[in-house]
Amino acid sequence: MSVIKLIGSDPNQVSRNRDLGSLAFQDAENVIVDNLQADGNVIVDGNVGIGTIAPSETLSVVKPIVGDVITWTNGGASAKKGFLYSDNQYVGMMTIGGAGNNQGILFDLNNNKTIIQRIGGTTATFDSAGNVGIGTIAPSTTLSVAGTAPVITIAPSSGTASSTITLSNPSQSWQLENQYVGGASVGMFRLRDATAGTDVLTVNPSSTAVTLHRNTAVTGTLSITDNLVIGTSGKGIDFSATPGTGTSELLDDYEEGTWTPIDSSGAGLVFTSASGTYTKIGKLCYITGALTFPATASVSTATIGGLPFSVSGGTQYNNYGPPIRNNKSLSMQPFGLNTSSFLLLPIGNYTNYVTNVDMTSGTMLFSFTYQTV
Repeated sequence: MSVIKLIGSDPNQVSRNRDLGSLAFQDAENVIVDNLQADGNVIVDGNVGIGTIAPSETLSVVKPIVGDVITWTNGGASAKKGFLYSDNQYVGMMTIGGAGNNQGILFDLNNNKTIIQRIGGTTATFDSAGNVGIGTIAPSTTLSVAGTAPVITIAPSSGTASSTITLSNPSQSWQLENQYVGGASVGMFRLRDATAGTDVLTVNPSSTAVTLHRNTAVTGTLSITDNLVIGTSGKGIDFSATPGTGTSELLDDYEEGTWTPIDSSGAGLVFTSASGTYTKIGKLCYITGALTFPATASVSTATIGGLPFSVSGGTQYNNYGPPIRNNKSLSMQPFGLNTSSFLLLPIGNYTNYVTNVDMTSGTMLFSFTYQTV
């Protein structure tokens, strides 16, 4: 073997094997050494092998045992180190070295995964199926999040922007949006039909109102712990799921309250102890009342007004109150259509109306049901 030796002030020597086309380093006793120190540029025209005499790449580094292969440091006082790492499963770049409690990026060659690792566990995993795992090395869905109490936060970099998640397939897109438009709509949560460009549900944090913008079908039990408010006139509960022969199956009104009976005979009477209650369901109103007539000589027809709702045409009353005259009860009749007054008649006599003088100083208790306009 023909060898050229270069000997200088450094005890290490460089020899060239012309037959093999390789470069080796020998000490003064012609013993090949493992370490090379160079103060300056090293220019190689060909492949370089470290730990191997047969480099197959521009730079081939072979270590007889698994672990850290190449180490670098910033050389400063903190001496931050990085490693190129390789073992029987992982290849990657770490800040400490090894596949244990380290920080860096590892390529899992056995399971075709890319792992971003932090001290104490795995932060993120990207597998060959395109799934992403946060806090797990085995994501089973497109995005899998694991942890003691996992939380996903989406926040705009600007404090005056909205945050949006869009869920799409080839035929439909939906959006979840934390909307910021200023004013009263700050923080409005919206579920939007992104395909149609319309809202489906909105939540206003200022009024705590939840608004459904579409007809909503409930297939189970709907439990409400607060009031169900129907805020638009003419809207209500539709019972059309059980159709009948009626003209409407919409229950659009329910109301409870009090009312005060008044004299509507024109005599200017003032009742004492006058009070009443009512319950209105749809157009049907059930009322109760009590009053005492003053002492009067008025022969005007006794007419009691103040009903909470006007009377519909054709309404008839039936009342069974206390004895008024000669232990006889009274019946009631609307004063007229679309009015809020009624007249008194003796039972069995529907032509001679009761007058005020007939009721003088008398107390009347009554209840009846009528149809409203």
